[in-house]
Amino acid sequence: MNRIRKDSQWGVTLAVSLIVVIIVFLGLTHLSVIGSNIKMLIDTLQPIIIGLVLGYLVSPVEERLQRFYEGKKIKKNLAKTISIFTILIVMIVMIVIALKLIIPQLITTILDLSVSLPSMVRAYVYKINNYAQKDSQLLVFVNEGTKRFLEWFNAWMNNGMVDTMQQLVDRLLDVFGFVVNIIIGIVVMVYVLYEKDHFRGQSKKILYAVSKNRVVNGFILDTVRQCDKMFGGFITGKVIDSIIIGVLAFVGLVVLKMPYASLIAFIIGCTNIIPFFGPYVGAVPSAMLIFLVSPVKCLWFIAFVIVLQQLDGNIIGPRILGSSTGLSPFWILVSILLFGKLFGVVGMIIGVPAFATLYYVAKRLVEAALYKQDLPAETDEYINIDKIYSDNQATYLKSVRKKKSKSKPKE
Repeated sequence: MNRIRKDSQWGVTLAVSLIVVIIVFLGLTHLSVIGSNIKMLIDTLQPIIIGLVLGYLVSPVEERLQRFYEGKKIKKNLAKTISIFTILIVMIVMIVIALKLIIPQLITTILDLSVSLPSMVRAYVYKINNYAQKDSQLLVFVNEGTKRFLEWFNAWMNNGMVDTMQQLVDRLLDVFGFVVNIIIGIVVMVYVLYEKDHFRGQSKKILYAVSKNRVVNGFILDTVRQCDKMFGGFITGKVIDSIIIGVLAFVGLVVLKMPYASLIAFIIGCTNIIPFFGPYVGAVPSAMLIFLVSPVKCLWFIAFVIVLQQLDGNIIGPRILGSSTGLSPFWILVSILLFGKLFGVVGMIIGVPAFATLYYVAKRLVEAALYKQDLPAETDEYINIDKIYSDNQATYLKSVRKKKSKSKPKE
């Protein structure tokens, strides 16, 4: 009987292994089909994803508002409703203000460039030719380069510009569709905020139904809480930091009388959400826009961006974010490059907190394994040792401390 049971277990294991191998093989041979289907699914679920993300981000604000209204002797359910609608009204006002500032400026920028770009290009070409008159060899090189550039530019103005404008219209339609999805996502956010406590209870109920090990359940719940604190704290803090940087950029650009102030401030604020590379991603196209109007103002703009990013990196950012991720600069760079390669701009935004979450989970598992062996969890304890001669933690720590005390000079 035991042999039959053992053989049946081996048969089930072999069947499951074969099924897994077949699934992996089919997945690897049909990556393009799977990728297109996943993209189609994400596009379809985009409003729901936006609603979940917005609900997650504003949840701490909603909870604080609810406690505030409850402190005013308002019943819990009514306080929750008022807090959610307060957030909703603030979001609508912010979106309307942003659209009124950005869309007219964007239209004006496109019209200005389409009218003045040819004359700007010819003026710069004329200046380069005049400068090259002083050197005959340089003049030949510049004339040849200018001739080819003007041929390409005239061909682009006659033919390629139509395609570019068509692509721009397509992108604007995509933006319009995204705005519609955001509106639907805000509606989803309201339902998420209403049902979040219920969702939290359902998740715990499923966990306790699946696993009977209370120690494992406690470990999972504690890890999820810490990861939620880490992930949510970083994303929320980065959004607040980017809003502050966008406002400061707008004020500074207006004071410096820079062209396209509201549009460039919006670009700087949005790209600042991307850690490490964000300031450069926003500064490069903004500098090119300003350079077309005035090279001198472009230099002032670059200096202003450097000062602004130093202010953000040394004062504003650390005060808002603190050490919310616990990652070293090396791992931050690795996470941005890795997730950016896999998921594009969205990956660059969520890469740091996502990697920090995985890092924290791995750290907890390693520390739990060390704890079972009565070994210390601090990394510094392992830097200067080659072998561990005792399985007893007290003996190990005593030997390490003894070595440290010998290395210290006597007073």
